[in-house]
Amino acid sequence: MSGYLLASELNIHNSICMLPCGGMTDKDITDWSAEDLKYYQINQENPAAVQSLFKSFIFNPISFRKDHYIHPMFSGFGEKTDIHDWELAIEHVFMKDMNFYALNANAAERTEVWMGVPYPAPQQRNFGAVDGKNLDFSLNEDRLTGVKWWMDQFLIRWDKEKQLLDKLDFKGFVWQRGSIQENDEELVQGFTGYTKEKSVYSFWLPFLGSYGAIKCKELGFDASCIHANYYGNTHLDYNWIIHSSNFSQFYHTGVQIIFGKGITFNDTHILDYLNWGIRALYMTNNALVTYQFPNQTMKDVFHNHRTEYGYIANFLNKTYQWTVYPGMPYK
Repeated sequence: MSGYLLASELNIHNSICMLPCGGMTDKDITDWSAEDLKYYQINQENPAAVQSLFKSFIFNPISFRKDHYIHPMFSGFGEKTDIHDWELAIEHVFMKDMNFYALNANAAERTEVWMGVPYPAPQQRNFGAVDGKNLDFSLNEDRLTGVKWWMDQFLIRWDKEKQLLDKLDFKGFVWQRGSIQENDEELVQGFTGYTKEKSVYSFWLPFLGSYGAIKCKELGFDASCIHANYYGNTHLDYNWIIHSSNFSQFYHTGVQIIFGKGITFNDTHILDYLNWGIRALYMTNNALVTYQFPNQTMKDVFHNHRTEYGYIANFLNKTYQWTVYPGMPYK
């Protein structure tokens, strides 16, 4: 099958927002409040009109105690995470009045949630005891045991609390690493197979050109969205958006839209993603699109980049119009 992966194929919302939980600085949000989330859920340009924005969210565990990083991108900067950190990830997302509960309180429509699965780093040889056995993540068998155990613990907690989260629907688990090398393939196939046993979806967000990106279906993922590697202030220009959209249509995946802050991002990269959403049709045809906001939140965007906040709101509601900016390198 060719063409973009359409949200209708999985009966899910087509626009999914990534929410990182924790980070490397004190400014990174660990627990999302209703105040934080309202900028994502309802258009704050005119909140009385109650125009929904995102109705699907990934909660991605990064860190829940100082210098302990669950996410593999950061794990080399601190101590090895163990069973306690993985348990904290579940405790935090179910914290009263925050995260899932805050999302539920704000929701004007049914809202979907996804959960990032902690990555079992092979360097951790003393993870902790599961079913009486201390897990050694240098062994693939123990790595899969840990992942399955954690997914079970999450689903048990979800079943316990879902009646209180009456506006939310849990859709599935997200694999954290943006590339999958050969030594992880067996583990990943075990993960995706287990999601099918549990009747939930498996989701992956690979980088364009990364290991495993062309094997999404072979690895068993139900859905994936490709990161274009485009930020605006690196040697990779807007053409990488075109490359990623072509890749997505050939391999039947979704795409990602990135709006970040920092030295690697210029002031117009979000307009490039939105403009090509019109030209490459991922705005209008119900393609699956995942959004990430590195180093900022939608609250920051609303207060500091009000015009861009409006553009994103329009894009989500399929009313965005092609926007020209000074020095734009395409027509």
